[in-house]
Amino acid sequence: MAAEEELVSRREFDKLEARVTAMDVNGTRGVIVVQERLIELSKKVARMDEQVEARFGLHDKLHETEKQERVTGRRWMIGTAIGVVVALVAMIGLLLNVIAHVH
Repeated sequence: MAAEEELVSRREFDKLEARVTAMDVNGTRGVIVVQERLIELSKKVARMDEQVEARFGLHDKLHETEKQERVTGRRWMIGTAIGVVVALVAMIGLLLNVIAHVH
């Protein structure tokens, strides 16, 4: 032993021994509690991951539906515009035919 080291009293040694014994008794229970909490945490993270994936799936589906509705709307608009142009051309042709026969 080095000369600088102080000797511990019996009381201090007994306290230290009691703490080490308590750690040994409660040590594994503490680890088990931490393991259980980590397992519960990993389950919660997995559930959240599933919820996020479901939400993104709904979001993507919503965008796809909106895209299809825009395409359908454009097709109806183009079809209607073509129908109106054809009707106007027919009316103009009919009007020109009537004007040609009146003269």
